[in-house]
Amino acid sequence: FAAAQYLSDSPAQLVIRCCVSQINVDIMEDTARWFCETFNPSLINFEIMQPVESAAAAGLYPPDPYEFAANFIKARRAAESFGIKTVYAADLSTEPVYTSCPVGSDTVIVSPDGRISSCYLLPEKWQEVGLDLALGEMRGRREVSINPAAVQNIRDMVIHKPRCEKCFCRWSCAGGCHVGNTYPGCSPDYSDYCRQTRIISACSLLDELNLPEIADTLIDDREALAALACRESDRLMEWEV
Repeated sequence: FAAAQYLSDSPAQLVIRCCVSQINVDIMEDTARWFCETFNPSLINFEIMQPVESAAAAGLYPPDPYEFAANFIKARRAAESFGIKTVYAADLSTEPVYTSCPVGSDTVIVSPDGRISSCYLLPEKWQEVGLDLALGEMRGRREVSINPAAVQNIRDMVIHKPRCEKCFCRWSCAGGCHVGNTYPGCSPDYSDYCRQTRIISACSLLDELNLPEIADTLIDDREALAALACRESDRLMEWEV
């Protein structure tokens, strides 16, 4: 708290990232307002917690995707009243996005043992879902070996995602984590991550069109949220009017 206050009063930019679980999802709007009243952040980022054993042991779980999406929109509105931007990683972007992380963007991550990969997760995590995200290795300080075929395979992997083919968020969300959400062979059905992203993105579009009242109506209607979040195809040719 003291460090955040110090940064808030300094010339540095203070970015606050808030992890959301089922415990605090209902107070996201109040949390955003408190951040703005207490500090002087340049940006607030809300993201869902990841399910891990230690969190579950403490009684913490990811929030309901519908509740997270609706409360994110409310939190964003609250922060906007202070002139502060609030973001979610997979929200709409100003240009097409084909990867949500270093994977597929030719970024290299060098491990202490010299392994070079495109993902910062442990190799065991990739291997569990049948992925190989290794790019090469570093021997000593000056000898670097990169496998061009591996680079190309990873570039191709991030743009071939069957689950995303008919989703309007395809080029803004990019399918989320390539290891945890849209790995090769994953279910074609939307995940909770997909559902909350579709809702948030739709509300962002409505806000951009100066139609916030429609977004407000949407987030207060659970049935409408479910219809939007679970729609199998957003292709106009497949709409039934």
